[in-house]
Amino acid sequence: MGMQACPVFDANSDLYRSVGVLKVIETASRKHGDIVILHTRDDRDTYLLNGEQSVRFWMDHAALLPSEIIDARSSPATTHVLLGDRAQGASWAQIGIPLRRKLTTRASDIEQWFDETLEGAATKFLDEAQASVPDLLHLCRLWSVRSLCHTIFGTAFPDADFVEGLIQVQLFHRFMYGKTTAALQEPEALQEFRETRAFLDRVVRAGIVSAQPGDRTILAAFLEAMPTDLDLEAQTDHLRPVLFRILFEKLSFNGLNLFWALVHLAQNPGIAAAIAAEASAQGVNAAGAYPSSVAAAKETLRLYPEYSFIYRRTQQNLQFGELAIPSQSTILISPWLLHRDERYWENPTHFDSQRFAAEGDTPSCYLPFGIGPKALKQRNFALRQIAVSLRTICAAIEFELSPGCPPGNLRPFLRSELAPRGAVPFVFKRRLEPIHNIELTGR
Repeated sequence: MGMQACPVFDANSDLYRSVGVLKVIETASRKHGDIVILHTRDDRDTYLLNGEQSVRFWMDHAALLPSEIIDARSSPATTHVLLGDRAQGASWAQIGIPLRRKLTTRASDIEQWFDETLEGAATKFLDEAQASVPDLLHLCRLWSVRSLCHTIFGTAFPDADFVEGLIQVQLFHRFMYGKTTAALQEPEALQEFRETRAFLDRVVRAGIVSAQPGDRTILAAFLEAMPTDLDLEAQTDHLRPVLFRILFEKLSFNGLNLFWALVHLAQNPGIAAAIAAEASAQGVNAAGAYPSSVAAAKETLRLYPEYSFIYRRTQQNLQFGELAIPSQSTILISPWLLHRDERYWENPTHFDSQRFAAEGDTPSCYLPFGIGPKALKQRNFALRQIAVSLRTICAAIEFELSPGCPPGNLRPFLRSELAPRGAVPFVFKRRLEPIHNIELTGR
């Protein structure tokens, strides 16, 4: 296929702008196949590459395909504007380098801190999962704040306020999408910026004021490495970008990964019972592998990848099969499409954790965080977060969808964040006794 023969999908309309990126690329791929030029704006086209060949192309040319958008839910320019970056320039040697060095030297400690807060978050989830709850996502968002933010910032800032603030951050990124360069250069003129920045500053200041030497938080460790003559405002300006970038790199701060896992386990009680039996036999807090919960976590990330679509920009002319892609072109690869492609997955839209029952059996077209060492690190972190929490929750309680839950609410919006379309009410009840020898019968 020559470049002129490549099919073009015209998505430059109000209709396609309103339905979300995933719906556009799903429609384009279904109509035209694995190679499509998406016409999304008058001044810009995007090459949609799908199928396993797109993964091989990405891996073979990784150095020539730098990230155009760091986070699938935001742009680097917007993130930089929102967080600021005081620990650069003249202050980099004095403050920025010691903070990075502290993060490196305490890496093993920080990993343990995350494990501790994860255990506490799962226990707190059990405390709040009483009888019926009007929306499971609210509990999962609180779980994510406790499992991630408590390690980074401490516990001084109220959890519920943290949830609302992180929602505000996501809304700010959506608000800034497509804004002019002037808006990025003078963000203080925007009320949305002032309100969102104020939230970030309140979080950091609360952590600074409450921190004590020896606290098992990243913020407290950073304070040990900072000059003692900085006032609260200067400390906040330096710590805000570093701490929140650590949070944003974890990606799962919205709780959606645990949410979708529980939604599917509620519809597949055999899998939940097998996880409970495994935990009962080995002990919830025992070290070692938990195959059933890890497999359920992997299947969750298959159906709801953290990076549902990934942009890259070509650094030179490249060849994708018979298609010539010019330098400085934007290409788009979608784990959402790959993970639901019937060429690589049997019955791909069904939740089936048995796909990952064999240790190390991970298909090459499975990439919920992309490819490379950073993506693997993010995937392993997310898998542990989900798997540990699932074994704790399933061992203690049974759960099901509320009979009144609208079926349409169980489908995600096909946008960058795979959030449900509405509230998902849940019903919980305590397990009366441990269970053993349960087969994986659910699908």
